Formats: sequence, C-alpha cells, structure tokens
Amino acid sequence: MKLGIVGTGMIAKDLLSAKISVIDPVAILSTKRSQAIATELANEYGIKQTYVDYDEFLQDPNIDVVYLGIPNNLHYEYAKKALEAKKHVICEKPFVDTVDELIELKTLADKNDVYLLEAITNIHLEGYNLIKKHLPSLGRIHLVNMNYLHYSSRYDAFKAGDTPTAFDPAKNGGCLNDLGIYPIHLLAALFGMPEKIKYQANMERGIDLSGLLTLTYSDLLVNVAISKASRSKNHSVISGENGYIDISGTLNELDEIKIVLPDQIINWQANCHRMVAEFNDFDAILNEQNKKAVDELYQESLTALKILTTAKASR
Repeated sequence: MKLGIVGTGMIAKDLLSAKISVIDPVAILSTKRSQAIATELANEYGIKQTYVDYDEFLQDPNIDVVYLGIPNNLHYEYAKKALEAKKHVICEKPFVDTVDELIELKTLADKNDVYLLEAITNIHLEGYNLIKKHLPSLGRIHLVNMNYLHYSSRYDAFKAGDTPTAFDPAKNGGCLNDLGIYPIHLLAALFGMPEKIKYQANMERGIDLSGLLTLTYSDLLVNVAISKASRSKNHSVISGENGYIDISGTLNELDEIKIVLPDQIINWQANCHRMVAEFNDFDAILNEQNKKAVDELYQESLTALKILTTAKASR
C-alpha cells in the first residue's frame, strides 16, 4: 500500500522502524515545528515527499492510504478530511471520541467508496487467533482478569508539572484511552457488549493515571487493571471450568500465551513486530476490496468504542 503518514511521534516512528513489507511510505506530514524530524525520517526510510500542509498532502496522487498517528483529539477532523478526499484511512486507536463521530465517518467512507480502518494491533495478531480458537475448549467461563500496567516515558514530565499529550485531558489522553483500549478491544471481540460497565480511576489534574474497569456479562465477570504510572509484571487470565488461558506481557502484543486444558498444554510465543499482522490484514483487505471484512472490523470497533465511552462516563 502507498501510505501517507500523518505525524512524526512515537507511533509513526515505530511503524516505520518495523519495516513492514506491504507498506510503501510515499509521504509524511508534520507540523512546522516538527519539520526537521519529518525530514530525518524521510531520509532514513526513503520517503519521497514531506508536507506541513494537510490539504497539499491529501492532493498527492501517490497516496492511496492515509495513516493517522496523531493525538487522539485530532482523529475525527483528520479522518473526515481524508475520507472527503477519497483516501482510505487507517486511524490509530482509539478511533474517535464519540460513537456518533465514528458512525458519521463510516457513512462518509461508504459514500465515497473508501475504507475506514482502526489500527488496533491485538485483534489481528496470531496470539489473538489462538485465544479465539481455544476459547470454547475452556467450557463455561466465569472470570477474566486482565492487566496492562506501564510506567509511561512521559510520566516523569507530568510529575514535574508539564502536560505531555498522553496526559492531556484536552487531547483525550489518559490511561483508559491509551492502554485500556487494548483489553477493551480483546473483550469486545471475544465476548461482545457487556450488560454493565464501571470504571474507577485514580485522577490527577483531570487525567486518569490508573484505574479499574469492571465489565459484567450475564454469566461472566471481567476485571481490568490499567496504569500509566506503575511498574509491574503484566499477567492476564481467562478462567474456564475446563481450563484457562494465561497471557504474559502487554495486551497490545500478546507475545506469550499458555493454554492449559485437561488433555493438552500449549505454549506459544510471538516472533514478529506487533504491527506487522494488522498491516498485512489491511493490505489484503485493500487488494481484495474486501468490504465485508471492513464492515466486520467496523462493528468490532464500534462495540469497543461503546464500551470505552460508557466507561469514561461512569468515572
């Protein structure tokens, strides 16, 4: 795919450094303040064009797909303009701020015959497919405990009085948006929409530094602990009557999984960069013009966003 990258932050750099074979980065957009960074990235990764004006960027005929790796509060505005320019859009998680915004963007994408996709790594990973395959073998599942605790590289700046993007309420930062979206997507994909949603957060300067998310299904209780201000080993367990699935490591990577059943134990480890699988899937969708897959992913993203927005409202 001929990709136009919007943003020069950590996630854009991570995507480029992964050197995913299906990606051909043909252009990159930055702010004027970050123009030097864009030039460095263009030189390092062979990107032909750099832009500081989004309208000019969208007029580039070499760009087929726009990738949005920008602050959360800009997702809706930038996605809408790209869809209006009849470009496919891959938008970093969380998609947008409200369910109405997502529905509007999907309607616009369909009208212009382009695809709108959310870049959420875990539901595209081989580890996720392994979990989904063996989930029925667990029998009735009573409890799920998930943890995603990470001491953010920006937390020290926050403690010193600064307001980095990841900790800025005005830019839709915070723990639930940044880290909580990963377990939310997993749970939405595996179990659907819960009956009750409650989020209790440790708040400071208007932002959730950490919190506990509880999802209640008809016969299943889920507890999710998340933090951008904690150092801890990450360990998640799906517990059933016949066995359990143990996930070690972060929930955006699913890099180590153990499945324990009465007659079988499966140990599995990931062997590639976490972003490879999702972009391989996106490339296949685009090449095959697989609208059905786009719509299925949209429905999963819509469920995840409903959980996310309800959780935020319950604080």
